[in-house]
Amino acid sequence: MIDANMPHKRRISESLATEERLLTAVLTLWANTSSAEISVRAVASEADVAVSAIDYHFGKLEHLYGAAQARAFALADQWLQARLVLTSALEGQNLGAHGIACAISSIIDDWAEAQRPLAMARREASAMARDGRDAQSHILWTALWRDFWTRMSGILGVPQQSETVAAFCAGEVTQHLLRWKRPLDQALLGETVKAFVDQILGERIGASMVRQAYSELAEREYRGSIDIDEQAPAALDAAAADLLKERGLSALTFRAVADRAATTLGHASYHFGSKTRMLQRAFDQLYRTASEGGSELGEWGRDAVLEAVLRAVVGGSNPILRAFDEVIAHIARSEDHLPLRGIIRGYRDPAASWALAGLLSSPASPSPALAAAFSSLCRGIDHLALALEPQEAERLGRAVLEQFVSPDEVPRSRGDLR
Repeated sequence: MIDANMPHKRRISESLATEERLLTAVLTLWANTSSAEISVRAVASEADVAVSAIDYHFGKLEHLYGAAQARAFALADQWLQARLVLTSALEGQNLGAHGIACAISSIIDDWAEAQRPLAMARREASAMARDGRDAQSHILWTALWRDFWTRMSGILGVPQQSETVAAFCAGEVTQHLLRWKRPLDQALLGETVKAFVDQILGERIGASMVRQAYSELAEREYRGSIDIDEQAPAALDAAAADLLKERGLSALTFRAVADRAATTLGHASYHFGSKTRMLQRAFDQLYRTASEGGSELGEWGRDAVLEAVLRAVVGGSNPILRAFDEVIAHIARSEDHLPLRGIIRGYRDPAASWALAGLLSSPASPSPALAAAFSSLCRGIDHLALALEPQEAERLGRAVLEQFVSPDEVPRSRGDLR
């Protein structure tokens, strides 16, 4: 017997298949570029459908983005729940700092590598919320992330530190999405996570041997790739850095930089040569500025340092942090910036070191690995706070940062002092 509904069923099946291709296309594109740089034609081409299919199935591109976020969120929820089941055998075991660090490193590495499209979708949700385009997706992702790490922290035996663990992992994932040299990336991740776990458990912080070797190699390759002329006038580079810091990556054009530096478009085009090189030199300028800054923050009292860091990571008063975050998201998706990935991953953040020394009430410089962990912690607070009401964001930031505060009567000097 012929099914009279067969043509209708076929049309439904074809419609669902088209929708599926469009959703998959967006997730694939997000892994390689931001939504701000994706066109309707790019999505249609990736999905191998007509441009009109986007309007037909979703109304407009923004609705497709929302559906793609919902799809990524559902898949991520399944993956995270499966990780809880797989690690439940560890509950009640005395894992120690090494075991806890191994478990956290494994989850971060698997999320950033094997689940990269989902990780980048979460990253994109954060960027869209920061731009005021779709706050709800980021709110949902943040709630999911915090819930997962609350439950995982219980399994690993550190339930009291669950908010600190969630913030640290949120920041460290953004670093691990920067692929440079995978075996070294994994080693650096493991060392950084171990320093973080040692800190929250009150253990001694070990030497930062991986970070030292990693940063030295990255520095050599990076400097060789961009051929910075140390004697060249820095007006154009400074103008590019200022635009990046003040207005974001989209404002970084030859004409805008030329106008800021009060020079000609031809001069700016000749100086940079390409958009890639302009971004490299702008970041290099910001990198040098941060590296050469004074150590006044570390000379403040412990409470003053805590309040300054809290204002920077919760109140958004530090534009360099936002500029770095946007650059990290951009270069994680572009092979044009491979050497820059290594330099950022191995970056020794002087501001983090000074702030951490102040919080620990220590006259000595903290371990570079611990400083890197603290930098990831601050970045994670910034990402999570974006999804919270101001009062809750401040409470979270303060509670997390206080995990890194030493009582005045028990000053601590941690780690290798190189």
